[in-house]
Amino acid sequence: MSHRLKRPFALALFLAVALATGASLIQNLPAKAAGTVGDGTPASCTEAALRAAVAGGGLVNFDCGQSAAAPVTILLAQRIELTTDTVIDGGERAA
Repeated sequence: MSHRLKRPFALALFLAVALATGASLIQNLPAKAAGTVGDGTPASCTEAALRAAVAGGGLVNFDCGQSAAAPVTILLAQRIELTTDTVIDGGERAA
């Protein structure tokens, strides 16, 4: 093989490996931040706040001001359908 043929082949191989590695890394990225349910008070943690936080997918967490002695419960009138990748992180206070 001449040097003229080796270089384009090497470049094509390098680009193929770089693209495959990049695609693999993108798949393993954590979910983007979507929102926080609540503003630090139990009254702010509502079904509407939860629906708004999960609407765009990503990472959803809670700031309900709850404690082990006074947990906060969000009652749902209807099921919430998650249509995009969503992680709901209640920390150690949500079940």
